[in-house]
Amino acid sequence: MPYEGWSVPDKNYNAASEWQRHIPEPGFYKRQRSAVTGGAKLALALLAGGTLGAATIQGIQARGKPLAYDVIDVADMTDPSLYRTLIAKVLDAISAFKGRYVMGTEKITSLDGIAPKRFAVTAFDGVETPKAWSNSAAQKEIDSIRTQSSKSRSFIVEGM
Repeated sequence: MPYEGWSVPDKNYNAASEWQRHIPEPGFYKRQRSAVTGGAKLALALLAGGTLGAATIQGIQARGKPLAYDVIDVADMTDPSLYRTLIAKVLDAISAFKGRYVMGTEKITSLDGIAPKRFAVTAFDGVETPKAWSNSAAQKEIDSIRTQSSKSRSFIVEGM
């Protein structure tokens, strides 16, 4: 026998039906539906938004009073050597009232009008603190040196 081990197919055998058994059902390759439905997505989005909003509000409340900034605008220095003597005194006066020196610079680019020669900003908690700082004896001495050595102005700006 030339084809040993081979058997003769049954009369009811149909090769086409054999192949059809291995063809997937219609829609088998379609993308499976997500386990998260539209309603669940909306609920997750609302939960995430509520959590983020609560964290933001808590952060704002934890900060307490809005910040206030003391801004010093030096238009011209009439005595630069005298002006430099007050820099060491300023930091002590600011720290006594728990203020934070934010910035001070002479590198200013004018966009409109005349730019000041020097600009300084100090942050305090609330508006009352910089007012008390400005009325303190140490700051009165510093303001006296500043007005003798420069043409400047100082003012308080309320922040958020």
